Amino acid sequence: MSGAEERSGLKICLFAGALSRGGVRRAFLDLASGFRDLGHSVDLLVLDDAKDEIVIPEGVNLTRVGKRSRQAFLPLIAYLRRNPPDLMITARPYVDIVSLLARRLSGARQTTLVWTFHTSQSHEAVQRSFFRQVLYRIAFLMSHQVEHLVAVSDGVARDLEHSHLPKSPTKRARHVVTIPNPIPIVKLEGMPIPHPWLAPAQGRPFTIVSCGRLVPQKDHETLLAAFALLKLPQSARLLILGDGPLKEQLQLQAVDLGLEGRINFCGHVKAPKAYMQHADLFVSSSQWEGFGLAIAEALTVGCPVVATDCPSGPAELLDHGRYGLMVPPKDPVALAKAMKDTSDGEVPVFLQQELDEALMCFAPRAIAQSYIELLRMRAPEGKGLCSARKDGFGE
Repeated sequence: MSGAEERSGLKICLFAGALSRGGVRRAFLDLASGFRDLGHSVDLLVLDDAKDEIVIPEGVNLTRVGKRSRQAFLPLIAYLRRNPPDLMITARPYVDIVSLLARRLSGARQTTLVWTFHTSQSHEAVQRSFFRQVLYRIAFLMSHQVEHLVAVSDGVARDLEHSHLPKSPTKRARHVVTIPNPIPIVKLEGMPIPHPWLAPAQGRPFTIVSCGRLVPQKDHETLLAAFALLKLPQSARLLILGDGPLKEQLQLQAVDLGLEGRINFCGHVKAPKAYMQHADLFVSSSQWEGFGLAIAEALTVGCPVVATDCPSGPAELLDHGRYGLMVPPKDPVALAKAMKDTSDGEVPVFLQQELDEALMCFAPRAIAQSYIELLRMRAPEGKGLCSARKDGFGE
């Protein structure tokens, strides 16, 4: 056991660049809370353009290291020289590369560096500009210098190992550890109803919620097509949470499908779980995911889930249909049928206690402890270790 582990508390550094809206931001903020609750000192490094709306967990130290990642290089070297952390966890390739080079130049050899990957690289690659493709390639080539690579799902890990990371002279791929994103289990008692369509009322129409950026990955186009096919005795309603470049296009599609008055584009909301808690169904129509954080949030508040069986996280979260209905991606007929089945009560049967116990494995403290366990795994080729979860949600 290292000297760092013998101390009562470790120094942890989390750095994901600009904490813009999205799953990475939520994951890192929840992870910071998990480390803090375990009694460790946590520094959250952010860029100057981090949004003011971000709520930093109490007891977490916020340090701004520049306006852009390339400007953060010298401040990051100074930070690592001044008080090097025991464990540094990063996300996004530009931050990964800057952090690796800064560690080398600062001489902070005692700092264990962990790169995290939050989406399917093969599917994401087709959306990247040439410059970003080059940036990712450079990061993959440098990855052998990092102690640990972590993926948020087994599918993301397999994709990295088989298709992106350089092979060793023995033709073996670098091992990637799976540690899922943290999922806070928080009761939302006493919160106001977030939307009039979700107010409890006798005969209320079947109300569906979807949450995610309005981008091709989330495939809201298929969701709208499926919703138009959904036939119920009383017309259903759909609340779409999130903003993005496809908003105007999707609004026009909704009009073309004759769905005015039945769909509401709510934009970005601060508490999507409040919508899920009062909805009749949560739907994820993604073409690919890394983890599926919104699916996990719906499960924590007891909202039924229908999701596409896309790479990589949804099947793992739903245990291949054990906790929610799954349909093929880009199949509006199958998606409409699954929504209809849910409205008819034809959903997977499981004990709520069983689901609650499975979700506890994703609690921020448990996930933070999984990262702490990496300090015992100094060899990059070592066997994977994740104390929070192995090979299946419900196992």
